Amino acid sequence: MLFDEPYVIVDVEATGGDLLRDRMTEIAIIEMQGAVELDRWSTLLNPQQTIPPFVQEMTGISQDMVQTAPVFAEMADEISARLQGRVLVAHNARFDYGFLKNEFRRLDRRFQTRTLCTVKLSQRLYPDEGKHNLDALIQRHNLPVHERHRALGDAESLQAFIRFLLQQHSPETLQGEIQALKRRTALPAGVDAEVVDSLPEQPGVYLFYGAGDELLYVGKSINLRARVLEHFYASNRNSKEMKLAQQVCRIDWQETLGEFGALVLEAQWIKQKQPLLNRMGRGEAGSYSIELVSDDEGFYQTKIVATQERLRQSHTALYGLFRHPREAKKVLQSIAEQQGLCQRRLGVEQVTSKQQGPCFAFQVRRCRGACIGREQAAAFNQRLLTALARLKLESWPFPQPIAVVEQDPLSKQTVHHVIDQWCYLGIAEQGLLSSAKTFDADIYRLLRKQLKTPFDHTRVVPFTG
Repeated sequence: MLFDEPYVIVDVEATGGDLLRDRMTEIAIIEMQGAVELDRWSTLLNPQQTIPPFVQEMTGISQDMVQTAPVFAEMADEISARLQGRVLVAHNARFDYGFLKNEFRRLDRRFQTRTLCTVKLSQRLYPDEGKHNLDALIQRHNLPVHERHRALGDAESLQAFIRFLLQQHSPETLQGEIQALKRRTALPAGVDAEVVDSLPEQPGVYLFYGAGDELLYVGKSINLRARVLEHFYASNRNSKEMKLAQQVCRIDWQETLGEFGALVLEAQWIKQKQPLLNRMGRGEAGSYSIELVSDDEGFYQTKIVATQERLRQSHTALYGLFRHPREAKKVLQSIAEQQGLCQRRLGVEQVTSKQQGPCFAFQVRRCRGACIGREQAAAFNQRLLTALARLKLESWPFPQPIAVVEQDPLSKQTVHHVIDQWCYLGIAEQGLLSSAKTFDADIYRLLRKQLKTPFDHTRVVPFTG
């Protein structure tokens, strides 16, 4: 049972509730085994930022109190030694564990341990109760309270709650609820549990390999560990995920600084590596588009062209991004039917020199007669342009290459993703800039999204090399 092995009750106080922006001001750690206390330790921490007045009032921790306190970096070894290898028990464990992980990340140190959230445990044990915050538990179970909203005081109240649970519930009941909370899923037979435990809770791209090291699937996430485990949790409810989980023998991954870099890398790897189970993104990097040319009578005809080649050769307007010419032709046929456009004029319907008179669509009243002179070029062209407007590719809006600068909000490390004419050239810091501009439909869509609604912790700057 969990409480038969050493565990630690942890409480953290901070300048606020934002895991990335705010910093720790105090931590308390009580080492326990069962109901017996083995050791306790606490310290104030200098957050190196201002504590908001309302937080000072709530916690009683003033700016003066932390001014001479050690910073987290000075106490990191002590804190790590007290926590490592033990289950971290906290009330709203996401808060306390999240602050600890981020403080260690700022020092470029990895911290990971098992956790147990007593809010969730209380919810499972007392489902009929409406509130499960610490104040509610103190009142409901008559728990002792000493210096509420101070780290050691709150840890002592939580300690009393755990002792109460050990008295009120059988070991089997507690163990069953704790196991349900842990949601420990059966990992695929060929996957080492230690590998899964070592997955970082950072952005990046993951790869699932099957028998014979065949690449099955490539995915991305802003939290690699959570996303990979989600595949296996979902396998109990989803037949598609179950089929994937049954085939996985090896997991690999690569971290990125943020979501933008993960999306770029995912798009590149899916095309380069052609994973068996990825359906989206497997097409050729150079897509197809629709181009308009005028015939001798001034009517626009359509041509299906390779997007990348046209981007290199001219600044002619292009419409749509298609994996195959068949997709482009299907869209043009649909537009022609909806707008009453002559497919013969559009160049969609192939005709021989012997064919005369109206097209087939005119005979079934789906063409307004451009093929036989009943509709003028100006009206025909305007309807076509209006229908294609939503598909028009944007012109490159910059006079030079740009860099999407992505920054880790904790370590402040940055990378410069270099782009020119919608083509991704590489990461400047890695010296991997490509001289060949390869157009990729997925990268184009990603960059458009970045320019309209930037991803978190990114900015766009001119790139001068």
